[in-house]
Amino acid sequence: MKRRQLRMWKKWLTGMLALLLLTGGIPVHRAEAAWYPSIQADGRKDEWNDTVPLIRGKQTTVHTLKVANDASYLYVLVEGIGLSALTSDFYLNTDGNAATGYREPNWDEDSGADFLLETSVHLEPVTVGGQVRNAKKDKASLLSYTGTGTDWSWNQEAEYVGSGQIVKTDNVIEARIPLSDLGLSSGNSVKIGFVNYYSKSERLPAKTGAFAAYTIKAANAERPSVPTGLNVSNQHSTKLQINWTPSADNNGIKGYKVYRVKGDQIEYAGWTTSASYTDGWLEPSKTYTYKVEAFDTDGYSSGPSLAVTGSTTAYPSVPASTGDWNAVTDLLFNYTVEDSIDAAEFASYDLLALSGAVSPEKLNEIKAINPDIFIVGYISVGQDAREGNSPDIFFKDSEGNPECDLNWPSCFIDPTNQNWQKKVLDELLPGLVARGFDGFYLDTVEVTEVIHKDKAWGMGQLVQKIKQKYPDKIVFSGGGVHLMRGGDYDIRSSVDAVLFESYVNTWVGDMMWDETGQVPVGNAEMYGVYTPYDHPRKMDYASKRDVINKARFQFNTDGTLVRDGSGKTVNQPNTNFHVFTLDYNTPFQPELIRYSAEQAWSDGFLPSFGMKLLYFPPAYDWRTMSGYLPFQPSTAFSAANFGKSYDLMKYVPVTVDGDGSEWSGTAALSVTGTGSITKLSMAVDGTNLNVLVEGTGLHTPGQRIILNTDNNAFSGYQFPEWSGNAQTGTDFIIENGTLLKHLGDPWSSAGWTVWAWEQAADPIQYAVNGAGTVLEASIPLELLTSVGGNKLYPFSQITAAYMKYSGATTTETLPKVLPGATESLLHMDFRGGLIKADGSTADWSGLGAASSATGTGNIHRINAVGDGHHLNVLIEGTGLTGNKGRLLLNTDNNEGTGYQSASWGPAVSTGADFMVEDGALFEYAGSGSDWNWKSVVRYPDIPVQPTGYSASTAAIEYRIPLDAVHLAPISAFSAAFQTYSGAAVVETFPHFLQMTLPK
Repeated sequence: MKRRQLRMWKKWLTGMLALLLLTGGIPVHRAEAAWYPSIQADGRKDEWNDTVPLIRGKQTTVHTLKVANDASYLYVLVEGIGLSALTSDFYLNTDGNAATGYREPNWDEDSGADFLLETSVHLEPVTVGGQVRNAKKDKASLLSYTGTGTDWSWNQEAEYVGSGQIVKTDNVIEARIPLSDLGLSSGNSVKIGFVNYYSKSERLPAKTGAFAAYTIKAANAERPSVPTGLNVSNQHSTKLQINWTPSADNNGIKGYKVYRVKGDQIEYAGWTTSASYTDGWLEPSKTYTYKVEAFDTDGYSSGPSLAVTGSTTAYPSVPASTGDWNAVTDLLFNYTVEDSIDAAEFASYDLLALSGAVSPEKLNEIKAINPDIFIVGYISVGQDAREGNSPDIFFKDSEGNPECDLNWPSCFIDPTNQNWQKKVLDELLPGLVARGFDGFYLDTVEVTEVIHKDKAWGMGQLVQKIKQKYPDKIVFSGGGVHLMRGGDYDIRSSVDAVLFESYVNTWVGDMMWDETGQVPVGNAEMYGVYTPYDHPRKMDYASKRDVINKARFQFNTDGTLVRDGSGKTVNQPNTNFHVFTLDYNTPFQPELIRYSAEQAWSDGFLPSFGMKLLYFPPAYDWRTMSGYLPFQPSTAFSAANFGKSYDLMKYVPVTVDGDGSEWSGTAALSVTGTGSITKLSMAVDGTNLNVLVEGTGLHTPGQRIILNTDNNAFSGYQFPEWSGNAQTGTDFIIENGTLLKHLGDPWSSAGWTVWAWEQAADPIQYAVNGAGTVLEASIPLELLTSVGGNKLYPFSQITAAYMKYSGATTTETLPKVLPGATESLLHMDFRGGLIKADGSTADWSGLGAASSATGTGNIHRINAVGDGHHLNVLIEGTGLTGNKGRLLLNTDNNEGTGYQSASWGPAVSTGADFMVEDGALFEYAGSGSDWNWKSVVRYPDIPVQPTGYSASTAAIEYRIPLDAVHLAPISAFSAAFQTYSGAAVVETFPHFLQMTLPK
């Protein structure tokens, strides 16, 4: 046969096969008579291709439950996302009686579970190539129910460990259970339900769904009948319900597959186990056509039905919120699909940020319960998929291709592109308005903070245009602090809310390896604070916190916040926007939830929480767990504690006018001299580095301030005047009021002596009084980024000096540099300095620290005070250095968790979460009584004075980063102290002293 004829024959044959499949002329997925699945419980989904789901849900995170068996085992498979970590449960009803067995309360139908298969992940150390790695050991425990229906009472029957028995990945849980362990054989039935993370909604079946029975089978070869009597009912604006007459089969119908028909094309719509299916994600006032196919318990198909057609309705109107925007405090940020939204639960918040696909009917359902609620719809304005967009809207790489995010399936948008701005304003946002949303959550606004900063003006322009077009809608910005520094495209008056994501917490899951320790398999889902406390992300957020709060709050001359009669902060005119944080936690970290909420509150922000990509409804009530009662006087979340960090740090603003009187009483750091330069002082006000120089002749040319801003003495210009005393590592100089940045290679010694500087594009504030006795300068911290890329934050350290020069000759310096002198540059630490950990009690006077009653032994007293960044603890007594000292801290306020010290006797619960032995900080990792502690990374502080620990015979002082022990500036905690020698405790004091920050 010729090639052309052969191609035509193949094309005709392919078309006929497709036609036969479409019309039901040949069987689909035909199985052998003695069929058993070939399943290995190894995480491979392709082995299940011919198995029809027992339950199919619309939840984004858990969507499919499949069950199969062979002669010896029952196999279960769950598909979704986020399945690999923590625990999940399969409930099995094996006796066919829903009235016996455990009745799980979050299903409307009684589960009647006779067995529970509980899956978990364990990390076991294995040594591979001399390295100790965390091997991932998947485990499933089979428990039989011994209770009376509602009490949680189980007896362990068996454990299944590792590949071949149980596998957990992020997308799949696959397990096998011996039929004999369940007392099942051919012909018996079992009902199975699945719950992930103890969630109310992340389950199969759904809360209101029906359990489906699986029958232990042998063989079956008869196909089910084709579904008939299709009709469409329950039309909505975004969904239609398709109904049909149930199919028949000798062994029972497993479920139905629903298709949308578009001309000669068929696309999959979804699965259902009943003779009805609701198709969502549809457009209003549009016609859709469907066909349905039935499957029996062995996976045989009926072939598709005849088609049926139906139309969606127009959008119903949704009333605008009747609430007071100024009273909004509770945010729920959630992308779950509509069918997973519990209207009553969601309506308990003040503000919802939801997927833009949520229907007007669902919005009405929520607002019928809470008319005051504000609901905004999600839209990404800085990143989007390549599909469906014109290529011209994206930033381009060197080859002309869109620049894309390596960690997310999207590309970076050029916000200055007018086609993109037009699409947002004329297509995307009107769609959200038509659905009835009260406003918009603008995600990825912060893209231009790091990607093509020169185009950030376009993002500011777009946000301004959005507010101009929709002045009555809530504009909620995902980041965007970089657009709040003034200028033509500042967005402060164009937004109603701003979000900081992962503000306090970050992913800290240990890297896991497979059972051999050879193959990395990802992270356990676990969250913790940014540790060490100078973590770059936290430092960056500290800087943004100060920028945004200085833009919206009014401040007193002493740097504290202006408050009204009730203690609430007072906003600047036209900047009355809320700032929310969104942190991630699991339900098993209540102390971290409390800490994160308190930290956000003390920084002047309103907290919120979620977990696992926000794809499912709340799995825990974080408001109850944290005690969050906003602006209630008797709680940590009182009006007086809102923004408390500022009242503690006292960022005093400086007016650069050559009059240094406002510097009196500030926390400025200084060095003094005896020449014409008498004093150099520096301080930060959150957004600026402020400099004060006092002396004579400061108004003549030849004045230079040198700054090492990256905390690296070996990168930047090396001034020879200090040679032999210190490496200057100068990143910036201020010469007669002009800021210059060093351009030499920061990592090569050849570049350290190259006199190459670049003038900053933006001018700085600089003034000298007429007499030349006072010089003031103020430099925005954002300008002080060194060549090496290191930033200067309000929560960091620098070294500095002042120089007078004439031509190429230095005439005077402060600190002084003379032949044989040992002075080096002035070191400045802006991380808070109420207390110096120097073993002296002098600087504790007047601080109002909490204290205990005087003891009768060598340990007399414990004091504690916070300074915004640190927990400062003072132990007073006599002979304190005769033995080693141990400070115990209970920071989660739960005596039942943490280390239980025997020193106070068996009747007393100490619950120590952290311990400081001399200067080393440890976090408890044991089970209560075992001595199991893990070292906290990088404590005490960065190794500069003060180090954070000092001891004398009369006093021991600790300076502990609040983050490192999960405390916020408004936290409550308790502390105790003991001395020890070897393994023996010498003295304890007291039991545990209750303390509250701040003081």
